Amino acid sequence: MAELNYMREADILRLLDNPNTLPTIEWTDIATVHDDRRALLVTSPSAETQFGNLSHNFNFSDHRMITGGDAEYIDHLIKDKPDTSVMYAVGGGRVIDIARLLASRWEMEVTAIPTIISTDALFVKSTGVRENGCVHYVRSKRADRVLLDWNLLRLSPQTLNAGGCCDVLSIYTAPWDWNLTETRQAWKKPNEHYTPLVAEQAAGILNYLLSHADEIRAMSYAGLESIVRSLAMEVELCNVHGNSRCEEGGEHFFAYALEPHLPHTTHGELVGLGILVTAYMQGQPWQNMREFMDTIGMSYRPKGISEQRITQTLKIMQAYVTQHNLRYSIWNEYIYNESASQEFLRTINL
Repeated sequence: MAELNYMREADILRLLDNPNTLPTIEWTDIATVHDDRRALLVTSPSAETQFGNLSHNFNFSDHRMITGGDAEYIDHLIKDKPDTSVMYAVGGGRVIDIARLLASRWEMEVTAIPTIISTDALFVKSTGVRENGCVHYVRSKRADRVLLDWNLLRLSPQTLNAGGCCDVLSIYTAPWDWNLTETRQAWKKPNEHYTPLVAEQAAGILNYLLSHADEIRAMSYAGLESIVRSLAMEVELCNVHGNSRCEEGGEHFFAYALEPHLPHTTHGELVGLGILVTAYMQGQPWQNMREFMDTIGMSYRPKGISEQRITQTLKIMQAYVTQHNLRYSIWNEYIYNESASQEFLRTINL
């Protein structure tokens, strides 16, 4: 694995001590949770099936089925306010991401019940909205509670839960881009100066996740808990520091550029591929990241991906990050070269 700065686990876990910047997180048996209040269920078709008989513990008087994620779709949802005071968001990252935005606009309490651990959307207070071929973040709200049920999560395929590691694995490439931004003095905002201490803390969180590869592969309680803890610590670090530069860089931007062309894939697959591609372009060893992804069963080959699609994406990356005013990264300096691209494809052998 990469030689990253090391922090003791106890030091890292102290990042979770501030309850004001994270929702209440509780591991529980959802079958024992009951709520008689008139509630709105926000979910997806697959998540609703997985939630199954557990739904009878709640008084769901209305529901919203999430099937999209672009700005027009979300605007339509916002206009249809339900006659309830509480919301339960049951599903993966997209469901919970959009539900928190709806709850913010409707001034509603929202509890998240994930059916997969796919992103850090469980813990953040912004929502990714797809518009004009890119992801833009708008302010929403944190979930008031996150209820985690080990048995419910284990009903999802291994690869989907493993994909939740992506927003922590991105710490491998994002600080490199952050440091490059400092070198080029290309900050977007005054508070985005490179901070070595934050980069070191982020590396410690990454190492914490990497050290739990065997548990994650087994999808044990300890494995799932390590993913949740890592994501929560990553979000907490970003909250304390004031921006997400330590975990979002060129790997996410590559994923954003790919996403419109691969609609039937997941955030984890897209960012996982983005980490490998971006690490290669940065001149960092990428094999150790792929080894970890292979070990835990995380997919980094999105459905529909091909050498042609990767090549087409590489060709547009410099223009793409400029067009969408994304933070400075290796892609601002990348110039497509046909022979270099073929060499890259042979080397990384996706």
